[in-house]
Amino acid sequence: MKKYLVLLLILGLATASQANLVIQSGGATVTEVTLAPSESITIGLFTTTGSISDYTLDLKLVDPKTGALTGFGEMITGNVAFPAAMMFTGAWVGTPTANNGRITGSNFGIPLSAPQSIMTGLVIHCLGLDEVELQVISAGGTTIDAASIPAGQVIGRLLIHQIPEPMTLMLLGLGSLFLVRRKK
Repeated sequence: MKKYLVLLLILGLATASQANLVIQSGGATVTEVTLAPSESITIGLFTTTGSISDYTLDLKLVDPKTGALTGFGEMITGNVAFPAAMMFTGAWVGTPTANNGRITGSNFGIPLSAPQSIMTGLVIHCLGLDEVELQVISAGGTTIDAASIPAGQVIGRLLIHQIPEPMTLMLLGLGSLFLVRRKK
């Protein structure tokens, strides 16, 4: 019985800490969006409550079915900003690639009364026909509400459904008709 109570307590703390870091676009929290090829979405990472101090976060574009890095989308990082707050600024660690990047920051205390921006201006651009998921993953050294988040834990997700262009749909339809007619 004690083991179950401890497990519930740990799950409750993990859930509470995950709720504090959100992905926003246009001022609204987003978890899922549908885009046509060549469309983009600009996002930012924000805290909603609690405090975050010392973080290292990986941002990855992955195939939501396999978790592997994907080439069906790209991160465009040219307009990314790390707003300074309370003697803190974030930064990229090294040079981000099209589907993988790491940000870090430290000495960052966020008041409970106001949301704070960790990063703004990241553009996700569609390149293919399959779904893409942006994952925000703790790379270790991340502390949310005085709780250490283990490396590898996904803290935030954005699922991007990519819809094909009309010409692609037409070609798929014609190909299907050809195959059906050929079988007869």
